[in-house]
Amino acid sequence: MEYQQSAPTQAPRSSSQQAGGQQFPAVQSTGPSRTGAGNAASVDKAALGTAITGSNPAGYTDGQGNATKDDAVDMTDGFNAQARPDPFAVCREADVHILHGEDGPLELSGEPSSESQLYEELPPTRTSSASGDTQTVSAFVGDIANPYVSQKLDPSSVFVGTGPTVADVHQGMVGDCYFLAVLGDVVSADPGQIAGMISASGNSFSIRLHRFDSSSNAWVPVVISVDDQLAQFTTNTGQETGLVGSSFRIASDPSYAKWYAKFHGTTLGVHQDSYYKAAIWAPLVEKAFARYAERFGQYGGAFTGDQHAQTDDNGAALSGYKQIDGGSADLVYNVIYGAAVQAHDTDDIQYAPGGDAVGTNRLLIENLLRVQGEGVPEGQTFMMTMGCDTDEAVARLDAQTASTLARPDMDNHPSFARELQFLRSRISAWRGEGDATKKGVLLEKVAKEAGALVTPGNWPILQSNQGGGDYKDLAELLSMVMNASIDHGGTGPLHTYASHSYSVLGATFLDAQGAAVSANFANLDTTLSQIDPLKSSVQLRNPHGTNEPDMEGDGPADHQDDGVFSLNLEQVSRSFNFHQHGLVRT
Repeated sequence: MEYQQSAPTQAPRSSSQQAGGQQFPAVQSTGPSRTGAGNAASVDKAALGTAITGSNPAGYTDGQGNATKDDAVDMTDGFNAQARPDPFAVCREADVHILHGEDGPLELSGEPSSESQLYEELPPTRTSSASGDTQTVSAFVGDIANPYVSQKLDPSSVFVGTGPTVADVHQGMVGDCYFLAVLGDVVSADPGQIAGMISASGNSFSIRLHRFDSSSNAWVPVVISVDDQLAQFTTNTGQETGLVGSSFRIASDPSYAKWYAKFHGTTLGVHQDSYYKAAIWAPLVEKAFARYAERFGQYGGAFTGDQHAQTDDNGAALSGYKQIDGGSADLVYNVIYGAAVQAHDTDDIQYAPGGDAVGTNRLLIENLLRVQGEGVPEGQTFMMTMGCDTDEAVARLDAQTASTLARPDMDNHPSFARELQFLRSRISAWRGEGDATKKGVLLEKVAKEAGALVTPGNWPILQSNQGGGDYKDLAELLSMVMNASIDHGGTGPLHTYASHSYSVLGATFLDAQGAAVSANFANLDTTLSQIDPLKSSVQLRNPHGTNEPDMEGDGPADHQDDGVFSLNLEQVSRSFNFHQHGLVRT
């Protein structure tokens, strides 16, 4: 295997080797396009404004009139804040003296033993040895078991637990799947790198990345300073409607709580302000990467002619979020590791209907072994992502459709055959169009036809086990093309998304009987043929942290939609046409 060395003089990746940011109708007019849609198509990324450089990033809209502002993170920014029931009320009159009020709460890791730690009911003499508010109330709302609860972020938050995990990475509305997929690799294989590159002081954070220094011809560390202000969509009335960039994971249990009693007119309420740790490191690193791009270019100035310039056609500065919208995963390793990167490259994954998914992809097998640590020098780590060009997804669908039409049993399904032939005519028209705008319109028609075919109930044969799985293979490619303009959500059966990067977390090699194949570089010449592509599997993660394949419509195979899933090797070879990887000193 020949690695591409991490040389600063390397030519930039072409648009055919990018991932993230591509949407209808801007489609490559010829050849494969390793570009990807990092976001929902409704976002107007052409107006990303100054989302990270100013306190009021005017001009950044979501395509529906919602502008953005920067604001401190809170519980509503996370993806798993828990709702709590309202407390109950008991009507009775009493004179009450508050011992711990809102200005002087009782801070505990658990809960008070009783309400008497927060307030006391006074006898008619209305005397008390403690200072504080005293009032006659007619009702008590809540108690220690069921208080008013306010969920708040622990201000010391950076990680949940002892450090970062891959579950913390949740892509938002910026098309930086390539960056976050690498971040997922790093946090899975080398979590100490993440912890070591972040330092906090109050609500200010220093993120260590690396840029290329042309004077010394070397990668050098650079510290990017950010605060806890994250860009959020807002309506014209100022109501926040969601984060622009990555969301974050919130701990399931609070780290501590502040308990107090409070008068609400003639009612006394028991309150619990629960403070939760949150893994805000991921959106902070993303924000630092965007600011880094503004200062040094998307890949730190090492590669001239980067895909995304720092100014628009009129010479106006682009926000960092715009600059990182779409990119190449293998070029991110230098940004994170600097000179510790030993090699990085992009390699193809071969597929042909009915072909040998293992024998034609020896390099892929070798790199999956490296992900497991096989053949990797001591003190180094190998990491990898996968993706599929939109153009290639359509080409593979065309080949799979042709293969299906050639099946002898298609004579028994004439109506279905006519639909497949019509799909091929759509693809042929798309393939022959040279104008990019018209080509985008034709791709939308291809996607619509693919969706009509794969919609459950329209053609049950696609969900059947007929044809040795050929029809299900076709259904997976139909789903990919149907959702070609997005990288999360969508309609109909879900498979993997084209133009989107996935983290590779591991692989399992089994033979036809399901027994483990002990493959390594010393015996691969003999063990390669033992690897069964239908039994062996690759574990992947969608950087959105959700939207796993669900072709049957009954949820993820493991019943947890956390973005982590497995595909067999045959599915991998069909669903992805390239993998990007890096070898780093750790």
